[in-house]
Amino acid sequence: MNAKSYLNIPYTGSAQLSNNGTLPLTVSAKTLTGAGAAQFRFVSASAASATTIPAGGDQDIQITYLANLHGTQSAHLTMSFTYDGLSYNSTNYLPLQGEARYKSDLTGSSGFNAGTPVPPDDVPN
Repeated sequence: MNAKSYLNIPYTGSAQLSNNGTLPLTVSAKTLTGAGAAQFRFVSASAASATTIPAGGDQDIQITYLANLHGTQSAHLTMSFTYDGLSYNSTNYLPLQGEARYKSDLTGSSGFNAGTPVPPDDVPN
């Protein structure tokens, strides 16, 4: 996920976790880790909870970037999973990055003043 938004305007994106195997894939509870993890949230409790994905199936994981801190924040989606009786730990499984920018303020004057024009007769030689 690479989210770009204006400050305090959240952005929601999704990632799809697919099981291309022939057996069920059991996924542990998912967590958000890293320095900027507080700027990201799972959209629902079910997106973060443990689940079993059937063979050939998939799960959409929706995550919201809160965008309430100016600048760029990074985190990772981390989880563990079991396939065919073997367990795997996945650290930094999915990189998450969000950038919150200030919204342009065009309410003030946007004119240009080049000074007072000089009539051609008054131009010094």
